Amino acid sequence: MKLKILRDSLFIVFFIYTFISAITVYFAGIDNISMTTDFAHYNRYWNEFTNFPLSDLSKELYNLDLIENASSGGHFKSWIPNPFYSIISIFPITLFGSPALLKIIGFILGLSYIKFIKDLANKVQLNLGPWELNLLLIGICINRWFIKGSLGLSTMFLCSFFLILGLRISNKFLKSLFFSFSILIRPNFIIFFLPFFFATLINDISRKKTISNLTISCFIPLIVFPFWQHYIDSSYPGTPVSMLFYSLGQGIDWTHNYIINFFKDPICLNQNSAIEFISENCNLNFNDLFSILKKNSGLDFVLFKVYILKIFVGLGMRFENALRLPTLGGWYLAELWSLLYFIIITLPGFIFTVFLVIFKKLSYLEFSSSIVSLIYFLGTSLFIGDPRYSLLVMPIFVFYLIKGIKIMRTSDL
Repeated sequence: MKLKILRDSLFIVFFIYTFISAITVYFAGIDNISMTTDFAHYNRYWNEFTNFPLSDLSKELYNLDLIENASSGGHFKSWIPNPFYSIISIFPITLFGSPALLKIIGFILGLSYIKFIKDLANKVQLNLGPWELNLLLIGICINRWFIKGSLGLSTMFLCSFFLILGLRISNKFLKSLFFSFSILIRPNFIIFFLPFFFATLINDISRKKTISNLTISCFIPLIVFPFWQHYIDSSYPGTPVSMLFYSLGQGIDWTHNYIINFFKDPICLNQNSAIEFISENCNLNFNDLFSILKKNSGLDFVLFKVYILKIFVGLGMRFENALRLPTLGGWYLAELWSLLYFIIITLPGFIFTVFLVIFKKLSYLEFSSSIVSLIYFLGTSLFIGDPRYSLLVMPIFVFYLIKGIKIMRTSDL
């Protein structure tokens, strides 16, 4: 009886998530703001674009950031910090001066995310037994980037949270609202959302002969996106084409020199006459891309190899970044944690997803969810390799890891 209660409840999953979160906060510190990625950037929005009475901590961190950036060239003046994310995520620090409050809110949302995933899995009938469902949830919550993202209320965690919440609820208006929130938080979410919309639309037309509430709820976010992109996200330095050449800050910095060796024209130069792809001076378009590839034989092959490395980085292989560690704070354990998760869960989950899509007959739900997830992950990796970005589709990769192992055990290929 007790075993059945443990099997059917979320107690084990919640305990594991709580335990790992507690250990993480213990090593990082309850008042550590580094768990919120790019905090200084979003804190800049509160200090430069609002008139709210801000906490002393927020002002102090803002002034320190100005001093640090003054010595390294300063901020991109035209880059507008995402106002929606800035407001909903870091207000515990900017208004109340409490990183601990931010972590508490993030922890509660992390528990909620796990609960929503379980509800959604039961709703769509994934054909998982109780213990397999627990394994799915455990596989999601032991991800280092899920722990860090939830406790730090990162952009990718909140984007994923609102997506799952939108899928979980049945109200059409609220679905549209939460999908729109995801669009507003992460510009790369459109790489997921467009194929997601077409998948639901095709399913409606081919099978139901009518437009479902899920498809209808996609209309407003798709209308919102171009306006938000034009007025907010377009201020991001560089362009999507520029990002194809960008390989710094991803653990593969050594590839940058191989890329710039192919650039013979004086393009994308910074103030020091060095090539810099993430720059206000680097606004490459597709015509530039074709011209560069045409004039620089072999660059396409270099970019393809860099793209493969970005895929591995996105899956969690940190390369150089795994070795750039502080001497304190448990960072070596954190990198070992990331490496083991990559080897045991992310990489095989990704491989199983690709393999089963190609060789196994799947239901439309399974097939479309895997295709949409692969398009998002492979599409995002074209621009930047970062394990944080895989958070959006990690439930799919973990699901196919479990499904793939089940198939191998039964030899039902």
